[in-house]
Amino acid sequence: MSKTLNNLQALRAFAALNVVLFHIIGTSASYGFGVDHLKIFEGWGSNGVDIFFVLSGFIMVYIQRDKIISPATFIIDRLTRIAPLYYLLTGLALALTYALPSIFRGDISDIQIHSFASIFFLSQAFLGKMPVLFDGWTLEYEMLFYLSISIGLFFRIKKLTYLFVTLVISFLVIFNLIQAVALEFLLGLFLGALYLNVKTNNKIQLASFIIGLIWFISTLFVFRLDGGIFTQRVIAYGIPSFLIIYGLLGTNQIQQGVLTKLGDASYSIYLIQVFSISAFYKFIGSIGIFDGLPHDFLAILCLISTAIGGCLLYELVEKHLTKWTRKICFRA
Repeated sequence: MSKTLNNLQALRAFAALNVVLFHIIGTSASYGFGVDHLKIFEGWGSNGVDIFFVLSGFIMVYIQRDKIISPATFIIDRLTRIAPLYYLLTGLALALTYALPSIFRGDISDIQIHSFASIFFLSQAFLGKMPVLFDGWTLEYEMLFYLSISIGLFFRIKKLTYLFVTLVISFLVIFNLIQAVALEFLLGLFLGALYLNVKTNNKIQLASFIIGLIWFISTLFVFRLDGGIFTQRVIAYGIPSFLIIYGLLGTNQIQQGVLTKLGDASYSIYLIQVFSISAFYKFIGSIGIFDGLPHDFLAILCLISTAIGGCLLYELVEKHLTKWTRKICFRA
């Protein structure tokens, strides 16, 4: 079984860029640069989050395929992967909010408690609002998922661990304590178990990919989901994400290249968009030399700029910050 899943790294790249495009389309209009032809993608790109959630569930099973990780090791590994860059950029957002209160167009009356809740991934649970770094709402779901796995690992039996996680997430969804989108983590868990324990069939996986891709693309034309509506996205985006990922696991893995590099940097790309999109449109609006250019062209330029900025952030900051943090936490 191949341990190098380059196809999934390419899918990460697509997911991150799709979310960025989703936010570009919304932000561009607020600055007077609303897109034209790209408006067909309005509301659609949020499905990158659903891909990430299913992928996350799968990866949590895949990384434990040959061993049982201790609860402490697991949660520290996840925290050192997610938290350092998130905290750094949250701090930057807070500094900019204090220095330039209008930059994020948000209410800063409760910034202290908001900051505290954001740091502990509890903004939605305690305050009912997005964290300081707004796209960090997905990380709050991720951390809930990781916490449930770390507790489940005390059982020391993988089946019981994943059963525990399934019960916890299902309970929270059923009683409306979290949104149904969290069920996509469970789709990923099931996918991991399927991939590792059931003999693969290339024809079935190819069919899975084709069906998933058609399903996924059809949502572009059949209906739209607002980025804040979660009730239908498990069916609309979660299930086809499952089918696409399963299919990609059964096809020849691509060679390392631009797509895998973008996949490596997908977390940085995802987080930096909070700054890059607004900064881009503020900049082009202030200098005036871009007036008259097609707004779709400007949107693509913003997307490329964000991707480049994310890759630079990954290479110059994220990699080293993660390595340094893990070295400290796992020194013993």
